[in-house]
Amino acid sequence: MEMQGIIAMMNEIQLALQEANLKYDIDLPRIAVIGAQSSGKSSVLESIVGEDFLPRGVGIVTRCPLILQLIHREGDTYAKFDHVPGKKFEDFEEVRKEIEFRTDELAGSDKKIVNKPIFLTIFNETVPNLTLIDLPGFTRLDLDDQTIGISQEIENLVLEYIRKENTIILAISPANNDIANSDGLLYAKKVDPNRDRTFGVMTKIDIMDKGTNALDFINGTKYKLKHGFIGVKCRSQEDNNKGKTIMESLQDEVDFFRKHPAYKHIAHTQGTPALAQKLSKLLSNHIKKHLPSIQEKISQNFMECEKTLQSLGAGFELNDEQDVVTFISNIIDEYCIEFKRVIEHSKIIHVDGRKLFDGGAFIYEIFQTYMKDKIGKIDPLHKLSESDILREIRIVNGIESGLFVPREACKNLIIRNIKKFKRPSLECAEYVHQILEGSISLIDTNQLGSRRGLIYFLNMNTEKILEKSLRNLKKHITEVIESEESYINYDDPDFRLIEPYLFGELHLDDNILK
Repeated sequence: MEMQGIIAMMNEIQLALQEANLKYDIDLPRIAVIGAQSSGKSSVLESIVGEDFLPRGVGIVTRCPLILQLIHREGDTYAKFDHVPGKKFEDFEEVRKEIEFRTDELAGSDKKIVNKPIFLTIFNETVPNLTLIDLPGFTRLDLDDQTIGISQEIENLVLEYIRKENTIILAISPANNDIANSDGLLYAKKVDPNRDRTFGVMTKIDIMDKGTNALDFINGTKYKLKHGFIGVKCRSQEDNNKGKTIMESLQDEVDFFRKHPAYKHIAHTQGTPALAQKLSKLLSNHIKKHLPSIQEKISQNFMECEKTLQSLGAGFELNDEQDVVTFISNIIDEYCIEFKRVIEHSKIIHVDGRKLFDGGAFIYEIFQTYMKDKIGKIDPLHKLSESDILREIRIVNGIESGLFVPREACKNLIIRNIKKFKRPSLECAEYVHQILEGSISLIDTNQLGSRRGLIYFLNMNTEKILEKSLRNLKKHITEVIESEESYINYDDPDFRLIEPYLFGELHLDDNILK
C-alpha cells in the first residue's frame, strides 16, 4: 500500500470511530506537536495546512488538544468539526472562531486546561494525509490567580499524549535560543530517552545571532535524533501585522534557504514542504510498524461488540411501521417520566462521610448555597482604592478639569464589577449540568423493559441534549452579562441614592458604595 494510502486508511478508521462515538482504547499512530509558548508551533501547523486557522493571542491560547486530520482530496478546500456534524467551513476565519468558541465551551473562559480534544478535519488538494495533535505550549510561570498550577496541568496533559508508543513526537525548538533549554526536547526525552520517535523542528532559524547557524543540529553532530532536525522559517509577528499571506511566506522561506551560505547546499531538505513530506513518510512507516497490533485490537473490540449485541436481545418483532413508532414513543415517554422522577424525588446519599442530596435537591442546594455564597462574596471595592477612582475620573476628564464625577467614570467602575458575575454564573451552569448528567445513571431502567440497546441510545442522546443546552445556557449567560454592561440606568433608585455623595454634598464611605 502506498504511503498516502495507508495514512488515508488510518484517517478513515479515526473518522469512523469518531462518527460511531466509540470510546474503545485503540491507540492509533499520530503525531503530537509540542513546544514552549511562542516557539512557533502555530506557524508551523498553519504553514503545513496553507491556511490561517489557529487562534492567536497573548498568553495561553491552546487550552485543550486539537486533533487535526489533514486529508488530501481534489476539489475545494474546507474544514469540518466533529462537534458540528454536517457543516462545511470554507472560510478559515470562521474555523478560527469556532476553535475559540469550542475551547471556551470545553475549558471555560478562565484559562483552564482540559483533556477534552477538538476534532478538526481539513480537506485540501495541497496537504499530505496526516494526523497531528496540537497540544498546549509549555509555560514556566503562573502569571495570575486564574492560572495557578497551570504549568503543571499542561505538563501532565502533554505527557499523557506523548508517552504512548504509537505517537511520534514533533518537538518545536526556536533556533535563536539555546537548544539545551528547549522544553519540547526536554519533555520528549522524558518519555523517549533513546530518541527513537522524536523529530525536531527548528523555528526562527532566520533570526539567529550573526555568525551562527543550525548546521550542527541539522547534521546531527550536536544533538542526535533518530529522525533528525529540519529548519523552517515561519512568519514573524511583523509579517502577520502586514497581512503577508502564507503562500508569500513559503516563497520567502524557499528564497532564504537557497540564498543562505550555510544552508544553500541542503536547501531542498529544509523548509515547510520538506517537513510535510518527512512527517508523512514518518507517519506511514510508523503505521506499518504498528499495524498488526492495531488490527488485533480492532478484532478484539469487534468481538466485544458482537457479544454486547447478542446480550441486548432480539430485534423488534413488530412488523407494522406505525406499531414500531408507537412502541418507541411509549418507551421515550416512560424514560422522560423516570428522568423527571429522579430530579423531583431526591434522596440522601453518603459521600466521604457527608450527607448529600442527589438530583433536584442538589440543584436547589447549588442555587441556594453555592450561588448565593459566590455572589455574596463579590466585593465591589476589592482592589479599588480612592486613588483608583480618582485615576478613572482623570482618565475620563482628559485635559479638562471637572466639577462633578463624570458618568463615564462611574460606568467604567460599574462595568468592572458586573463582569465579576460571569464566572460564578458559568460555574453554576456547569455544576447543574453535571448533576443532570449524573442523574441519567439513576434512572430505573427496569421500568422500561429489556430493550437495553434503545435505553443506551436514549442515554446517549440525553447527554447530547444536555451538552447542547449547556452551550446555549452559557451563551445566554454571557449575553445577559454583556447586555448589563452595555447600558447603565442612572435613573435607578439605588443610583439616585448615592448621587449627593458623588456630587460632594455628603461623605461617601465604603458601605454606601457597596
